[in-house]
Amino acid sequence: GVGGVNSAETALEKFQAGAKVVQIVSGIRGVLTLRKAIFEQGKLLGKINRELVNWMDREGVTNISEVVGSNAR
Repeated sequence: GVGGVNSAETALEKFQAGAKVVQIVSGIRGVLTLRKAIFEQGKLLGKINRELVNWMDREGVTNISEVVGSNAR
């Protein structure tokens, strides 16, 4: 799919569709400065990472590569 990732759910969907890498959303609406945009994206990246790790733990997944393309098989 096309488009940035703004949640763990959208990241997981892209991995399951076959993506090996994902792009975190590159534009946060309403951000006035570059510094704030970088700070907000850093927080978002941390949140997505934590949620993906929690999902992997619940599902018994040890490496994200295990789910790459799982919806395409």
